[in-house]
Amino acid sequence: MAAMATWMRVDDRYAAALSAIGLKDFRTIMQARQGTPASVHGDRDAMRLLVELAGRPRELYLKRTHGHPIAGLARDLVSGRWPRARPVREYAACRRLESLGIGAMRAIGCGQGRRWLLPHQAFVIVEAVPAETSLEKALRPRADGSSRLLVGHKRRLIRAVADVAARLHDAGLRWPDLVSKHILFRLPPEAEPEPDWDLYLIDLERVEPGRSRRTRRRDLLRLLKSMPAGALSRTDLLRFAVAYCRCEHRPRAERRRAIARWFGWADPSVRAYADC
Repeated sequence: MAAMATWMRVDDRYAAALSAIGLKDFRTIMQARQGTPASVHGDRDAMRLLVELAGRPRELYLKRTHGHPIAGLARDLVSGRWPRARPVREYAACRRLESLGIGAMRAIGCGQGRRWLLPHQAFVIVEAVPAETSLEKALRPRADGSSRLLVGHKRRLIRAVADVAARLHDAGLRWPDLVSKHILFRLPPEAEPEPDWDLYLIDLERVEPGRSRRTRRRDLLRLLKSMPAGALSRTDLLRFAVAYCRCEHRPRAERRRAIARWFGWADPSVRAYADC
């Protein structure tokens, strides 16, 4: 069997902290059993790590792949891209969103091993995001049917989610995993009437370039369908469309064109908004 060529990079601030818990090089990271298992899916796993940085505990997640799907290799090669392991793609996506000022996991290290020039094993290490719940959970009603969100909070949250989707697309990016469980945040105090929602995106390995109208529409449809059934009223859906199109204060004709362009597939009530 051919030897595996490896490389890795780690944020200088974290190098000593990771070394202190035994994560010193590519081999020790890929073989590590420290921390708490967070998930296992086939050839992938994720572990929660606690390290000490400047005298304070920090929570990290180590995400690893122990193989590379043949289908993924074929898809990359057919599309004219040289294959990269999923953790390496996620590292690049985290850095890209950070440069755009979009809230997301902060990647502090990654590495990859190749055999026959093709990706084999890889890892990415990310900081835990300062969040307590997901959009999916926040929109799901309580057992008694009541909403977890105040009306005013929900309105601003919907606008914030639409704004993040628009910023991703404006940057020429598509994200097939743009779903409600991958958008995290902290719930604001009920006494705060108009909170600013700080949203954080997770599981970014499939963020990729995509500027076509078709891929944008797919992202939007997937996001809206991922929300709990009945979570969005007609007014909520209109609010999302207006915020995404940034057309609230535009003349009627411009508003009509903008909504028809991106939400022509949606419920007729959204298209009707253009005539309001």
